[in-house]
Amino acid sequence: MKPRRWSSLLEVAIMLVVLTMQSGIRSAGASDTIYIRSDGSVSPPSAPFHALDNITYELEGDVNGEIVVQRSNIVIDGKNHTIHGTGGGYGLTLSSVNGVVIRNTNVLGFGDGVWLSNSFNISIVGNRMTENVFSGISVYSSSNNNIDENDIAGGRYGIFLVSSSENNIRRNNLTRTEVSGISFEAYSNNNTVTSNVFVGSGVLVGSSFGNVLEGNTVNSKPLVFLEGVSNRAVTDAGQVVLVNCTNVQIENIHIDDTVAGLELWNTSNARILNNRIENSYFGIRLSSSTNVSVVGNTITGNNYGVELWRSSQTILTHNNFVDNVHQVHDAAWDDPEIAPSAVVLDSGYASGGNFWSGYTGVDLHDGVGQNEDGSDAIGDTAYVLHEGAQDNYPLMGTFFDFIVSSENHVQIVSNLSVSEFQFNGSAICFNLTLESDGVGFCRINIPLTILNKPLEVFLNGTTLSVQELSCSDSKQSCLYFTYKGSTDKITILPEFTASILFAMLMTVTAILLATRAKARVHTTYPRNNSRIDEH
Repeated sequence: MKPRRWSSLLEVAIMLVVLTMQSGIRSAGASDTIYIRSDGSVSPPSAPFHALDNITYELEGDVNGEIVVQRSNIVIDGKNHTIHGTGGGYGLTLSSVNGVVIRNTNVLGFGDGVWLSNSFNISIVGNRMTENVFSGISVYSSSNNNIDENDIAGGRYGIFLVSSSENNIRRNNLTRTEVSGISFEAYSNNNTVTSNVFVGSGVLVGSSFGNVLEGNTVNSKPLVFLEGVSNRAVTDAGQVVLVNCTNVQIENIHIDDTVAGLELWNTSNARILNNRIENSYFGIRLSSSTNVSVVGNTITGNNYGVELWRSSQTILTHNNFVDNVHQVHDAAWDDPEIAPSAVVLDSGYASGGNFWSGYTGVDLHDGVGQNEDGSDAIGDTAYVLHEGAQDNYPLMGTFFDFIVSSENHVQIVSNLSVSEFQFNGSAICFNLTLESDGVGFCRINIPLTILNKPLEVFLNGTTLSVQELSCSDSKQSCLYFTYKGSTDKITILPEFTASILFAMLMTVTAILLATRAKARVHTTYPRNNSRIDEH
């Protein structure tokens, strides 16, 4: 599926398409449509409505078909009955009316559960909208409405707002919508969204500003929505949305099963570091944003790993892109009228780029031109996403980043599982697990400020043959080795330390042997004396 675009042309196109759908679908099912006329009458008269003073209309049974509300200042109480659709049309249509309350109604199986257009002071309260194809509730060019305490599940969108402002959306449950739970599009400004519960869902923002979102949760974690904020760090969230922000860092968060794990709109100087984002429609979505660094993240199982729209100075390096339908996608690749985003996909040699699960290249060479003999955990050919967008130094294995101090990181690239990493001040230790048959490899970059060269590598205490890569320099040692085993412990320490430890071990062993020898002499001597005394 392709993501929605927030250009002005598309915003107009959305409304035209939906209006066309409304006209076409209603015509097809006109015989099943119930009207509450502007004079208060119900058509057809046989419809299961009980009208009280032409103000309160109570459903007395389930309905198969649409209900069109043309009267203002009334209450429609579904009495927990169900309005059934057949996959299209609108369960309840309110166009150019005011002061209508819809409550206690189940709306099932339409294109949109409720269609609200050019209407004001509408209250949609305590209803259940399920399995409606496009949205539970669509709101077009409507303001000052209340959408409260509804259960909305399934469909592409839960609540879909276009050019609609100053609405209140409170205490709704929005569950497993395909694209988003609530979408703000085409200058849907100054809405208040509070205390909603999103499960397998979340929020999307397109060209909309001044909205206030507070007290909402996504999968039992806070929905972090920041607008106009600077110098902030975010370290816990079920979803993060930034609008017009600068200098925000998002770090060490695990986000799973939402609409857009991280969404940045018109945001600059942001850093997205060491997060895990998975099973969402968008992993990371950058719109009209600049100077955003996306580094060290694992982005897996999303429809779009990273989606770009008119963004510039974007850096994507040292990330793990695994099994996303679209690993990285720029809206301009599908629409030539959209300005392409400027993105950097690698940090040069030998830092490298990203790990891509779909990369099929090999690693037989090393060096800047990948034309020297020897492997270096970098693919010999570029990973091309689109013309003009390629990772020149794709990583051959998963990227791991371990923080050993405020300024020092140990970085590993490996096709093995790395666990139980430790640095005790004098040695690096970690476990490697080969999860399938074959030969594993490991490249490790070690800052010389924590361990000095030359370095020795031990596998379960036995010296392991390693290659020091040409990218080693005065600041780091870059080691490469292959491995075949199950789960084993790797220890790395300076050569002189290893020699000292070996000498100490030999000394301790000698002392122990001597002590044991003395003990044997001591225990034999009294027994001999006792035998002499007996004679």
